[in-house]
Amino acid sequence: SGSILLLSTLLKLSRSWFMLLRVERMTTSHQLKSLQSQINPHFLLNSLQTIYALSLEKSDDTPEVILQLSEILKYTLYETENPKISLQKEMQLIHDYVEMYRHRTDPLRADIKLLVEGDAEDLQIAPMLLIPFIENSFKHGLQGGVGAVKILIKIKIEGSDMEFIISNTCGTSDPVALDKRKGIGIENTRQRLELLYPGKHILSIGKEKHTFVVSLKLELNH
Repeated sequence: SGSILLLSTLLKLSRSWFMLLRVERMTTSHQLKSLQSQINPHFLLNSLQTIYALSLEKSDDTPEVILQLSEILKYTLYETENPKISLQKEMQLIHDYVEMYRHRTDPLRADIKLLVEGDAEDLQIAPMLLIPFIENSFKHGLQGGVGAVKILIKIKIEGSDMEFIISNTCGTSDPVALDKRKGIGIENTRQRLELLYPGKHILSIGKEKHTFVVSLKLELNH
């Protein structure tokens, strides 16, 4: 009877464990979808603002930028439903977004550079994970900079490790102003990193003299 009681107890514990695991997975999935839904509209809003500014200027580049946004929309509609996406596709999205933003910015006012080193082939990443950092740098760098602004985006890949660094010049900021720099997009990304890459990422955000810097080291999957 003791063995039967022990077996019955173990079965109950097993059922409880599987139920907790299922609830945890459902909760994590819900959190990720919620965070993703908050990021996408923010990204698209900035993109539409770029096209609006070009249309006001009656720029000849407007059709090209609309096509770029079309590709970005296609990405956000279809690719972001997947938990992981090709790193090459994610980097193409970043390239399209940076190029689209160049059309809105006076090259004499802002020097925007995107540098990529290493091979992204066969690597996967959570979709639109890096875009909020780029949005934040563009928004605050161009608004708060004094004189010419430099924005540098560096992506370095070694094996399955990726290092992402983005920096932009900025004016003098106190701790409160610096904290405001970390808006909803960055906070959502921080939460996504905790959910998707626990123990596999190092995120650093801060200011060095007159430069705002975000550094992310990430271990990716094949």
